[in-house]
Amino acid sequence: MNSTHLSDQPDLNQTLKSQMRQFYEGINQELNANGLGEYSLFLNYGYASDNSPEYAQVEVPKHALKKNSIKLILEVIGDCDLTGYEVLDVGCGRGGNALTIEQQFPVKQVTGIDLSGTAISFCQTHFHAEKLRFLEGDAENLPFADSSFDAVVNIESSHAYPNIYKFYAGVSRVLKQQGYFLYTDALPHDEIESYVAFLQKLGFELELERDITPNVLLSLDESAIRYKEAFETNPDGVNIANFLALPGSDIYEALKKRQVLYKIFRFKKVAQNWVDLSEIETTLNPNVMSFFDKQDQHQALGERVQSRASQQKKALSQQKQLRQQRRKIND
Repeated sequence: MNSTHLSDQPDLNQTLKSQMRQFYEGINQELNANGLGEYSLFLNYGYASDNSPEYAQVEVPKHALKKNSIKLILEVIGDCDLTGYEVLDVGCGRGGNALTIEQQFPVKQVTGIDLSGTAISFCQTHFHAEKLRFLEGDAENLPFADSSFDAVVNIESSHAYPNIYKFYAGVSRVLKQQGYFLYTDALPHDEIESYVAFLQKLGFELELERDITPNVLLSLDESAIRYKEAFETNPDGVNIANFLALPGSDIYEALKKRQVLYKIFRFKKVAQNWVDLSEIETTLNPNVMSFFDKQDQHQALGERVQSRASQQKKALSQQKQLRQQRRKIND
């Protein structure tokens, strides 16, 4: 494993996780407060088609919003038959992934789990399909019994887990034998071999590996036109640009230079191998180390975003009260 170790900083994992939670709580609170929250179901970079082979068996709905985000999900599922499956979506965010899977595939149930309580509250408030459920929880400590799911889906989320190996071990534990791990993310080029090797050590067979970096960059180029005007005057513009991976941001340039690769994987659990987890207890995801290096910026951003969200919520409440007062006067 090439990842950084934490043996001399045992609390760093929890510190980072707290920082991540605060950051995403702020993002979700601002989305909820700006009046567009119910339409903001996806936070992934998306997939734009080019001339490369595609695996999705389902077409993106014609009138769907965020088509590229939905397309990414459909490419991750590919030709995997989910009929009658119990599916776990780890890092479900605002529910778009789980909703797409529930609507487009004949699953038995989709369970979404996320570290952000605000995101889960949004999902529980807006999605009421019998086949959907949402829980607050930690990807590194999945709160489910062994062999609970037929498939685990993880879409552009694992890069934010302080200990990605603990996540992988948890996926192996909660998956049934012959179950599928359907996985996509932007990962450091130098770490991918170690990640795949560890999953194989756990008993996974790699059935599919695709490099979709060009498709993701195309999608980011398309979204940049839409986001530029919205955020160019934002005081947190640089941090927002990195979060959205806009052209010129650190993550966009890393993808372009292929220091980071955006991959789709399909793993099948063919064995339940015992692995000494003590060797991964102190392993830190290098993606998150980069976040930690900038944690003061991210913490400040999270606090400012939460503050703006609170102000927007207060303003909306005042506007609502004013409208009610006017109606009483008119009545």
